[in-house]
Amino acid sequence: MQRVTDRGTEPVRIGQWVRPLLLDLGCCGTAALQVGAPGYGLPGFEGSAYDLTPEQATVLVVAGRVTPAFAGRLVAMHSQLAPPRWVIAYGTCALSGAVFETLATEQIIPVDTVVGGCPPHPDALYAALARVPRRRLS
Repeated sequence: MQRVTDRGTEPVRIGQWVRPLLLDLGCCGTAALQVGAPGYGLPGFEGSAYDLTPEQATVLVVAGRVTPAFAGRLVAMHSQLAPPRWVIAYGTCALSGAVFETLATEQIIPVDTVVGGCPPHPDALYAALARVPRRRLS
């Protein structure tokens, strides 16, 4: 598992090989949405970062609290991702459940990269997306 602590990264056009699907389960999702915002200036997304279905996505970004009732849906969504799958746990609640009585994402599905913070900075998510292994999209 990789841990993302830095907020900067070399500007690369990660939209060419990364197809993220945002699972917005709390306040961290608002920060994650900024990565795909048209005015944010992150190359490779241009305003349509999260415009996918699970079958089209290669990266699942879990942002927020995962309740026990939602765990089954998260497993189903993970199984629908296009292989090879990559999961990013974004925010303290997704990593550990924080102060809420929720589950950590890695208790339910395998997590490849974690981005800590409450709320985490959007640049940290961009850095995590830039670290997703490059692969050819068809």
